[in-house]
Amino acid sequence: MQEYFNCSMKRFNYLISEIDNTYHELSKKLGLSGSAMMILYTICNFGESCLLSD
Repeated sequence: MQEYFNCSMKRFNYLISEIDNTYHELSKKLGLSGSAMMILYTICNFGESCLLSD
């Protein structure tokens, strides 16, 4: 069971890393910083306005 958990966790971490890298590359191509990209993503995800804590 532990081996399955470790393998699943490694796969999950790999996929998260790939997603992060994709957003990083997209940010660079758009000429945005990573934080600016996350702000725009959050606004798009929550609609026209959202709390600063979001």
